[in-house]
Amino acid sequence: MLFSPIERYKIVCNNFPQFCLAGHRLSFVPVFKYLGHIIDNEMQDDGDVLRELKCLFTQTNILICHFARCSVDVKIRLFRSYCICFFDIALWNRVKQSVIKKIKSALLNVLIFINLLVSLAYCWN
Repeated sequence: MLFSPIERYKIVCNNFPQFCLAGHRLSFVPVFKYLGHIIDNEMQDDGDVLRELKCLFTQTNILICHFARCSVDVKIRLFRSYCICFFDIALWNRVKQSVIKKIKSALLNVLIFINLLVSLAYCWN
């Protein structure tokens, strides 16, 4: 997979030769996934950040559904280790301001929901 040039004025030729690797033809793509990260031809990290937010909500829902009867301490420990693992955040270099706002909003919503569950659990005990 190859990226097509972003800046059209830098194009020297419109007809590129066929690129082959191990007998397979490589095609031009705008976005592809490599080792779990989304890479696009504009070198923006927005797709990767949105993928990570989707995973955060999914993992939080799984935690809530499967571990609803566990103690508060167990829920907090699981949330810290399982849901908040932005190990690839150091790789995010170019992120739009709107996506940063989505990150803040998503984390706040998840933390409010977890806090609500913790406070309800203390009321039930």
